[in-house]
Amino acid sequence: MEIKIPKVLKPINLQEYDEALAGKTVLAWVNPTLAILKEHDRIIKEGQDDEFFEWFRVILSQGADAATHVTLENIAEWREQDPSFWVWLIGAYWDLRTEHLAKKKKN
Repeated sequence: MEIKIPKVLKPINLQEYDEALAGKTVLAWVNPTLAILKEHDRIIKEGQDDEFFEWFRVILSQGADAATHVTLENIAEWREQDPSFWVWLIGAYWDLRTEHLAKKKKN
């Protein structure tokens, strides 16, 4: 049986960081391939910041509308303007991915 697994994209609601960002979201790829996850592990082990920014850019740039894609310039700007936002965004992504993997049934 052939099953084609689609990329699963979920929104990160930026209002959860601050009310001033109400209505803004970033689409995150929550089921990246094994190769992409292994690349993440390698980047983290080697401490390659520039490669990590590129890895994260890919994770946040999978939507059909290119206008929603995150650029390296966006990431640099966010890190410069508000480093805590960048840290929050990374955590929000991993939380969303964990939720997707858990698939807990709601009562």
